Amino acid sequence: MVLPPSNKDAAEPTGSLPPLADDALRLAALGGLGQIGSNCLVLEQMAGASAERVVIDCGASFSTDTGPCSEAGIDLVRPSFAWLAEQPSLLRGLVLTHGHEDHIGSVAYLAGALFEAGLDKLHLWGTAYALALCERRFDELGVPAERLVATAVSPGRPFSVGSFDLEPISVTHSMVAATALLIHTACGPVVHSGDFKLDPHPSDGIVTDQARLSQLGDAGVRLLLSDSTNVMIEGHSGSEQTAANALDRLVSTAPGRVVVALFASNLHRIRALGDIAQRSERRLCLLGRSLRTHVAVGERLGLLAWPSDLLVSPELARSLPSRSVLYLATGTQGEPRGALRRLAGAHHSDLKLSGGDRVVLSSRVIPGNERAVQGMLNDLLELGVELCTKSTDPDVHVSGHAYCEEQQRLIELLRPQAFVPVHGTMMHLDRHAELARRLGVAQTQVLRDGQCVTLSRNGFSAPQPIAAGRVAMSAGQPIADEVLRDRRQIGRIGVVFVAVGPIQSGQAATVTVRTRGVSRPQVVAAQAADAARSALLRVVGTRPEQEAVAERVRRAVRHRIGELLGTRPQVEVAMVGW
Repeated sequence: MVLPPSNKDAAEPTGSLPPLADDALRLAALGGLGQIGSNCLVLEQMAGASAERVVIDCGASFSTDTGPCSEAGIDLVRPSFAWLAEQPSLLRGLVLTHGHEDHIGSVAYLAGALFEAGLDKLHLWGTAYALALCERRFDELGVPAERLVATAVSPGRPFSVGSFDLEPISVTHSMVAATALLIHTACGPVVHSGDFKLDPHPSDGIVTDQARLSQLGDAGVRLLLSDSTNVMIEGHSGSEQTAANALDRLVSTAPGRVVVALFASNLHRIRALGDIAQRSERRLCLLGRSLRTHVAVGERLGLLAWPSDLLVSPELARSLPSRSVLYLATGTQGEPRGALRRLAGAHHSDLKLSGGDRVVLSSRVIPGNERAVQGMLNDLLELGVELCTKSTDPDVHVSGHAYCEEQQRLIELLRPQAFVPVHGTMMHLDRHAELARRLGVAQTQVLRDGQCVTLSRNGFSAPQPIAAGRVAMSAGQPIADEVLRDRRQIGRIGVVFVAVGPIQSGQAATVTVRTRGVSRPQVVAAQAADAARSALLRVVGTRPEQEAVAERVRRAVRHRIGELLGTRPQVEVAMVGW
């Protein structure tokens, strides 16, 4: 189920949920269950006479080239925080598993919603890398730093959030410093996998701590919450070292300029490309703001040990021989403002591609972006470049999410009594729950956004609804439902503007029509003007309210254009001089 976007976090108060027993745990899904992205899960338990909550991750999802997002100018979609805002005092803090946007992209908006609801301070825990990325977003959106209490955590070092005791556990992923979480709760130990894979050769040498996970399985795990992203794919996701080897070959054998497009958050691959650049005697040039952000954070935290002269500006890169530069670029999904899309369209200010250049896409196509990516690839080929993708070079990209074989291994290591799949569409969640049952997990529960469930010694309760939804954002602000409707309407069938002058005694009113985005614009304008005049004739001699006249004109124009085109565009009427 995909919840419809909502323009605000306000909602009717949730119906009273049954009280929690002292040994029970409530799970509430605000995002990421039934959709890709916007991951946000709430855990609630009793602490004495009062309930306490902790939020695990708070991400965003992004528009694709199809669907309502592309039509309405939406920058991102975040969860609604209505349920949390009803009782902000119950929240003890937010814990981040890692720093990808689908896990941290809505933290600033959560802070704003809770501060507005009366929360004094938001306590935040995460790895140093995740927190550094959050801090940049807080600065951009003006979240008051004095109301945030951020604490950096490290694998193997327990910490407490209210009555919840947690321990981060190292896991490999396509982002550095990713963690799973051991959470000691009232109903027993819970493990949240975060986003993970079992990569034996990550670039930083930090592998998934399977020994610790096995220890937890031996001690007993009450509940496993596990990433479902790639459950549909059999086998193993592969190693970052495999991708690094393929990139090394493609860069070292290129006779001239090379551009590697990749996800900016994959510091593993960025580190590998820095090493490749040095071995091939190339300088590194970054195209894309998000790349510069991740590299800056990586350098500040000591995660990129590069020579001081390895990175060069685009201005300096232009003065170097083409064989001496390796460009890294964002925009693998064909985003209109992405560096690679602008390169493909030959309107990037820092670089012009030409025949003989090699362009490598070290990425996958996120579902929904196929059309935009294919169009971009066609444009790159039109420029005469040599194009290398996962289709031509299968090893050039590996996923950061576990395939089915690795997900099975995690369940076998932990041997949980109960299982809830997270992070995925309903198809992913159902398939993952089926895998857990096949491996002998007796209690499984598929949860979706807008539902909560209680786990007790007797198993799961029936899911119950809570206030939830999706909030569309543009330029940091929520987009009202009526604005979304207007944008989609205009994007589909255009808009007609009708200006109506005052009715003078013995004279017809002046009517002016302008159109935008409609087919047959001249015919539409003429017919719209005629329909407006006909509507005005029917009010001559009466004294109607201005709003009533405008509505009569609007309806007449829409009806006439509907008869003409078979569709009814947005019609805006301005009463001038009335």
